Order: sequence, then C-alpha cells, then structure tokens
Amino acid sequence: VFVGVDAALHMKHYLDASGRTFTIDLESMVDSGPTARGRFRNEVSQAQKFVETLAVGTHSITSKTAESAYNYKNESKNWYFAVGGYSTWGKGKAIVRNGSAGREYELQFEYKFFDRYNWDTGKSVTLVGITITDRFMGEFHRQGLAQEFDMVGSIKRIFRWKHGETIPEAQYRRDSGR
Repeated sequence: VFVGVDAALHMKHYLDASGRTFTIDLESMVDSGPTARGRFRNEVSQAQKFVETLAVGTHSITSKTAESAYNYKNESKNWYFAVGGYSTWGKGKAIVRNGSAGREYELQFEYKFFDRYNWDTGKSVTLVGITITDRFMGEFHRQGLAQEFDMVGSIKRIFRWKHGETIPEAQYRRDSGR
C-alpha cells in the first residue's frame, strides 16, 4: 500500500538492513503541514528573540534543549508513516550591528532534526483493513532481516531584520538563504 514517497524510502532503508544514518528531506517535511511548519517557525522565533538580546558583535548560538514534535496522519500521511514523532533544535551564527536606525541582525541559521527509526511496543497501524503492529515490524530487526537507524536532517537559512521587526516571510522560503 503506497502511503508516501518518504515513508516508502524510510521503509526501504530499514529493510536494506545497513543501519546507516539516513538524511531525510526536512524541507519537504516542514512544507507538509501546519504542525511541522509551526515547529520550524517557533524555533526561528526563539532564536530571533535571543539574538535581539545580544551585544554588538558575532556570536555562535545553539538551543539549550531539543523540542519534540509530531507528524499527524491527518496533516501528512507520508510523514506520519515516515517519521511520526521527532526532535528539533536550532543553531547558528548571529551578527549584531548598529545601523543608522537602530540594531540590525543577521542570523545564519540551521534548523536541526533527529529521530530514531524504530518500532515501539504497543503501537499499531491499520492499512486497507489489516492491522500491523510495531512488534511485528520490529521482529524483522530482531531476526537480522532489517536494521533500525538514526534519521537526521537540517534546513539552512539566512535571516536579516531590524530590531523589533518580524522576519520577512520571503526569508522562510526554500530558495532563500542559500
């Protein structure tokens, strides 16, 4: 049953049994629905607020903690099956300057993603009337026929703004910051 390109790619990687770290298409996941997009924007907003407290100069910043989020089936069936729950955080280089009209900021930002592709006991999904348990899927790993793996991803952007302004919408887009 086809549930999405990324879900199929992740399942194939699991069944290939290499155990190698897999880089997801984080841009696609963030574009897939309001929860993933909101988590990205919230991380940028937190960074923006922090950067505005810094002194003039160049600073390296990193989130103190990773935050959890979830891909809901009603927002993106593809990303629900490909990832489900995950953790994200931000880091970057902030440049704070005194401009003619006040402080100006540049943030070379990287939004980071991590999750483990694994099977938790007690969970299941139903596809075309057939219930598939995580225990059943995890059995492939336990028998050496598949291998669980780490998933990583990142999005890089350059954000520029003046003190008290919101970051312009265009700077969130894929083609900005490259």
